[in-house]
Amino acid sequence: MSQAADLTFLPVESRFEINRGRVKVDPATYATNVRGVFACGDFVTGPTTLIEAAGHGKKCAYAIDRYLAGRADVTVSANVKITSSWRHDMPEFYDVLPRQHIPMVPLTARMPSTEPAVNFNTPVELGYEAGAAVAESTRCLMCNYNIWFDPFRCVLCGACADVCPEGVIHMVDVNQLKSEGLLPELEEAYGWDNGSAMILDEERCIRCALCVKRCPFDAITMERFELQEISTDGRLYKESYRDAQLAGTPGVAGGAR
Repeated sequence: MSQAADLTFLPVESRFEINRGRVKVDPATYATNVRGVFACGDFVTGPTTLIEAAGHGKKCAYAIDRYLAGRADVTVSANVKITSSWRHDMPEFYDVLPRQHIPMVPLTARMPSTEPAVNFNTPVELGYEAGAAVAESTRCLMCNYNIWFDPFRCVLCGACADVCPEGVIHMVDVNQLKSEGLLPELEEAYGWDNGSAMILDEERCIRCALCVKRCPFDAITMERFELQEISTDGRLYKESYRDAQLAGTPGVAGGAR
């Protein structure tokens, strides 16, 4: 991670295409104009986040693997996998743990030399220790989980709205929803004297799953959304570190076929 790309090590005779101080690559294959040479991360995009750089590196590695195997026409398509569950437990104290600030080098120590090269390579963020890293990751709200109401099981008892600690679930008169425009899912219910609808504010939901546990008719489930990348050569590529157990499996996650 850096502020600018250092291109001085590139051999002049290779004649890499450079644009605004960065190496140009094919966005689909990450290949440079020099045969067999690939580039990714900040060296190509300029300063970005660590997550973006890591993702760039992973996709570039897949492209190199396909290049070495002679599969130039392989494409990767996205597939969303949805898993429903009535059981969902968040880590203890996840909603009250304070933010863990990354330890930093004192301001006076960030420029220890009069040499620009030394100051340029002096780290500022020291990174988390193991305990702080676990505590910070425990605060994750797992936004790939979402609440789903089954209209065929829901009896509009309101128990989910009562138990919600954030007050993000509301039971409203179905006729009030007309202000947002007619909804095809509720078209038949408009005009009912006792028609109601359950509204959930997903931006404020902390995924505590108390509504799932409280519902007496199992009308609420937690839907887990996972993005999978499946290539035309039949291999499933890893999309998260949770899939690390697949690494090395023949035909999966880049393993040998």
